[in-house]
Amino acid sequence: MIGQKIYYFRKSNGMTQEQLAHGICSVSHLSKIENGHETPSQDILGHLCNRLGITLDDIDMEKEEQAFDQLLQDWYRVIMKRNQQEMDRVYQLVKEKKKTIQSPPLLLKCELFFARYLMINDKHDEALSILKEIKEHLKHLDGEIKYLFYMFWGTVLYNKYNYAEAIQYHRKAEEVANNIRIEDPELYYMLGITFSQLYQISHSIYYTNKALELFNKQFDFKRSIECEIILGINSRRIENKEQAEKHYYNALKVAEENNDTQNIAIIYHNLGVAYSYEDINKSNDFYLKSTEYMDKENIDDLSRTYLCLAKNHLKLEDKEQALYYIDLGINILAKDSDHDMMLYQFKVLDFIARECYDEKFESLLKDEVIPFYLQKKIHFHVAEYAEMLAVYFYKKFKYKQASQYYRLANESRKNITLT
Repeated sequence: MIGQKIYYFRKSNGMTQEQLAHGICSVSHLSKIENGHETPSQDILGHLCNRLGITLDDIDMEKEEQAFDQLLQDWYRVIMKRNQQEMDRVYQLVKEKKKTIQSPPLLLKCELFFARYLMINDKHDEALSILKEIKEHLKHLDGEIKYLFYMFWGTVLYNKYNYAEAIQYHRKAEEVANNIRIEDPELYYMLGITFSQLYQISHSIYYTNKALELFNKQFDFKRSIECEIILGINSRRIENKEQAEKHYYNALKVAEENNDTQNIAIIYHNLGVAYSYEDINKSNDFYLKSTEYMDKENIDDLSRTYLCLAKNHLKLEDKEQALYYIDLGINILAKDSDHDMMLYQFKVLDFIARECYDEKFESLLKDEVIPFYLQKKIHFHVAEYAEMLAVYFYKKFKYKQASQYYRLANESRKNITLT
C-alpha cells in the first residue's frame, strides 16, 4: 500500500524515479518500494514524503479509507441498480469525501466508478477518457481494481458498438475475477448481452443464465428481467418461439408488478419481433404498445421500434406508412451523432421503400454501410448488406462485383456462431 501511494504521488508530481530517489536512496530500491517488494525505513520514507510534498499521515489513513471504500461499494451497488436519483445523491457524498482521501487504489477505484456512472448517463466518450488515464497505472493495479478496469473498458466498448473488442476485455475481466474469486453477475450479464449482439447464441445463453441465477439470489428483479429478455431473444433466434414467449411473459409479469415501464416497453418490442414472422398485424400491435411505455427521450429504443414498424409495413406493401416510420427514425437519430449503426439501417431501408436502386444506393452500401459493420466486426449485418449489394450488382450484369460480395456474405456468415 505504501509503495502504491509513493508511485501515485510521484506520477501526480510528474517526477521520474531518478528525480525522486536522488540523494535519498538508489533508483532500484525506490522501484522495489513502489512495486511492494521492499519496505522503506522511516527515515527514507520521511525524505520521500518531504520531496513529494506530502506528510506521513497522508499515507496512513486506514479508518477513513475503510469508510470511503464502503461508500464506494454502496455507490457501485446503486449504479448497478440504475436508480438515477440515488446514484446522484451518493455521488455528491463521494465527491465530498474524496477531498480528504490520499490512497491511490481508492482514488483509482473512485475514478472507475465515476466512469461507470458516466456510462449510465450516456457520456461514453468522457468515460473512455477516464479509463485511458487509468490505463497508464495498469501494471500497478491490484486484482479488484484491475478487474473493474477490464470490466468497464469492455462495457464502454459495448456502448460504442465495438462488440468484438468488448468481448476481449470482458474475457480479461473474467480471468482476473477467477483468480481473485469474484463472482459478479454484472460481468456475466455483459458477456451474455455482448455475445447476443454477435449472434453467438450458446455463449450468450450460458453467461446470461449465470447472471440470472445470481440476480435472483440478490432479489434484484430489474436485472433478472433484463436477463429473461436476453434469453427470449436468443430463443427466438434459434426459432424456439414457445421458449422465447415464456421468457418474455416471465419478464413482463415481474416488470408490471414493479411498474418497470422501461423494461415493459422492451418486452413488448421483442414480442413484436417474435410475431413479425407469422402475424404482422399482431406484431405491429405489440410494437405500438411498446411505444406507449417508452421514454420519448430514449433514442435507441424508439428508433429500433420505428425501424421494425417500417419493415412490417413494407411487408404489408404499405409504402406510405413505411416511409412515415423511416422519416420518424431518421429525424430522432439526427439529434445525436453517436447512432451511425441504426442510422445506416434507416438510410438503406429508405432506398428500398422508394425502390431507388441507383448509384447512390450502391455507394451507400459499398463505401459506408459495409465498411462500418466490417470495422465493428458485426458479421450478421455485413452478411445482410453484402448480399443485398451482390443482388444489386447481379441485376446490373456486373457479375464480377456480384461474386465478390456474395463471397463476403458467405464468409461473414461463417463467422457467426449459432451453436
